[in-house]
Amino acid sequence: MENTQIPARATIFPNPADQFVHVTISIYAPLIEIFDATGRQMEIRKINEDEGSLIRFETKNWPAGIYFVRTRFGSGPATTKLVLE
Repeated sequence: MENTQIPARATIFPNPADQFVHVTISIYAPLIEIFDATGRQMEIRKINEDEGSLIRFETKNWPAGIYFVRTRFGSGPATTKLVLE
């Protein structure tokens, strides 16, 4: 039997967003961080394994602009661009 590895992936929606954003993860990721374009950390969330694969972040009080969502998987970090309107 061949060992098949599931690729680690994070999906962000809606994108562009305004009031909130959802991050879905394909496999367990213990940490999700969101940074603005200057590198300032806006949010950090430690994820429990039983929390599920859909995580919601409130963004309604953040200024419009470009943000980066970094998800830490066992295989390393993955970064995705987020646009807030």
